[in-house]
Amino acid sequence: PARAKAAEAIALEPENLGYALLPAGIYQLEGKLDEALNALNAVEETFGTERPVVLSRATLLRQKEGSGPAYNYLLDQWQSSQDVGLMPSLIGLARTEAPEAQDELTDGWLSVAPDSSTAHMARADWLMANNQEIVAANHYEQVISRQPNNVAALNNLAWLLREDDSTRAMELASRARDLAPDNAAVLDTYGWILHLSGKHAEAKALIERALALAPDNAEIRS
Repeated sequence: PARAKAAEAIALEPENLGYALLPAGIYQLEGKLDEALNALNAVEETFGTERPVVLSRATLLRQKEGSGPAYNYLLDQWQSSQDVGLMPSLIGLARTEAPEAQDELTDGWLSVAPDSSTAHMARADWLMANNQEIVAANHYEQVISRQPNNVAALNNLAWLLREDDSTRAMELASRARDLAPDNAAVLDTYGWILHLSGKHAEAKALIERALALAPDNAEIRS
């Protein structure tokens, strides 16, 4: 049984946090959530609130009680620890549980980790979604300066620049297309920029390809 194997691993390396978390994870997969919680409590008593323990508890809370309690727990942990490793999960939960909190969360993440591409990306995505395009573009530029092949950043920045800097937008969209030739969103962006540049035949072919890849996407269809 998996739990027996986990017990063997723990016995061999009792200071290994990953091994210590195995029983809780196995119980959770089996749907035995109370047993999983008891196992996780035991791990936390030994190891404290290390990041893997916190993330495991958030995942368990989400399964056991719902996204709201998981969000509140992670928010408390972030506010007390400022551990940036919690932020992707916290912001993921905030999208549904507290959309209005994403502004403060992404800004706070960036203030703690100003050189983090992931933090810049999260901030840019929020700003773009809330029509703060100039500031969003600056953060996408920060991502691309650190990760030149970040497809999402290339694509989103190309879209933001499509009217004000069509040459740069074309270059960025082309790079994104070369990196992700089967990504419908990328093809849609590149096709639209081609359309704005007067290259309508090329644009039509790309947008039709995008629609074939994502036939249920209403934006691409329109």
